[in-house]
Amino acid sequence: MTKTIMFTIGGLCAGGAILTAVLGGFGVPGGPAALVYPNLGYDGVAEISLSPSGTLAVALLVVGLATFIAANATAWKETGGY
Repeated sequence: MTKTIMFTIGGLCAGGAILTAVLGGFGVPGGPAALVYPNLGYDGVAEISLSPSGTLAVALLVVGLATFIAANATAWKETGGY
């Protein structure tokens, strides 16, 4: 039962990390890229950075992966070593 809960928490964290990263984890400082091109120039792609949502996504991913690793740490014992 505990492993089921750990896998659920890990899955929610990893899934939340992916959604958060895709929906606003990265961006151009100053607003949408289309609106700040006059300030950045058309080589503004180099200005892409991690937003606060991106930091949350990285944290969620680390927690999710750590939870998956902890849940699987003793899986070899349950299979008889195979």
